[in-house]
Amino acid sequence: MRRRQTGAALFVALMLLMILSVLGGVMLSTSGQGAKVTVAMGERIQSEQRVEGQFNQLVAHGDLQSSIGSMASGDSMAVSGFVAGAQGDLTHSVDGTCSRSYTASSGNAISNCRYVRSQITESYGKNASGSTSLAGGIEQPLL
Repeated sequence: MRRRQTGAALFVALMLLMILSVLGGVMLSTSGQGAKVTVAMGERIQSEQRVEGQFNQLVAHGDLQSSIGSMASGDSMAVSGFVAGAQGDLTHSVDGTCSRSYTASSGNAISNCRYVRSQITESYGKNASGSTSLAGGIEQPLL
C-alpha cells in the first residue's frame, strides 16, 4: 500500500527558508548601519585630533608672541597665517591683570597681560556635514 504524499514537509521547509532569508536581510542591513556609524565616529575623532594639533602648532609658532603684542583692542587675525590650512581666528579680548601675578615673585613680576581668544574649526564627513571646534585662551604678558 502506497500512501500519497501531500507536500507538507516541502511547505514547512520553504516557510523556514523564507523566515531565515528575511532574518539574513535584516542582519545585513544592521551590519551596514553599524559600519556607517563606525566610519562617522572615526572621522569625528580624526577631526578632533587635527584641530587639537593645529592649536598646539599655533601656540608653539615663533611669530605668535610678536603678533599678539601688536594687536589693538578688538583686533582679529586669521589662524591660517600661523598654521597652514587651519580655519579660525585669534581675537584680542582684553588687557588686564595677569592671573599668575597674584603670588608675585621675581619670576612673575609682570602684572599686565593681553588676553587673546583662539577658535579653530574644521569640517568633516560626507559633504562636510559635521564640524569640530576648539576654543582656547592665550595669556601674554605685556612689557
